[in-house]
Amino acid sequence: MQKLDKGTILLFIILIAIIATCVYIYTNKILTPTMKNNEIIARYEQEKSKTEGVDIVEDEIINEVEEDRILKLKSMNETDRIHEYFTEYINVIDARDFSKAYEYLYPEFKQNYFPTQSEFEAYINENYPEFLGVEYTDIDRQGTYYILTVRIYDALNEEITQYFEQKFVIYETDFGEFTLSFQV
Repeated sequence: MQKLDKGTILLFIILIAIIATCVYIYTNKILTPTMKNNEIIARYEQEKSKTEGVDIVEDEIINEVEEDRILKLKSMNETDRIHEYFTEYINVIDARDFSKAYEYLYPEFKQNYFPTQSEFEAYINENYPEFLGVEYTDIDRQGTYYILTVRIYDALNEEITQYFEQKFVIYETDFGEFTLSFQV
């Protein structure tokens, strides 16, 4: 056997250190994260499959709630039903969900007075108080249209000294389905 000199041994040690470093880097920087990502993806897929089942159940619950709502509306008299529709609309306004409130508006009314949702938002912000209180003053039926007169006031004021009276025309297309317009 040949005797190895110190330079060859040192070179051999450096080579083994480089190989060990490469193996370490490969396992810790490439292989382990990939395995962790696979675990995360597997957990995500598992949760997703659980959620899909939940989505189906949620859809069934929403359908049941909507059916209960329609049954409730069918059992109401006209005045209470129109008040219920208006309350639904005004609650959406009070929650500042302008896109949903904008959907309630009668199409020709939107076209004539509020062609864009931003114009509708500006009108609401300019004319309605931040915290809405509503008092029904009159309701009248003209054919298939209901004309509801309300007083809108700031619900934070203990004494109602100032209010905004407005007429709303509500058109019921079916139980639970309506559009409305109002006096601008």
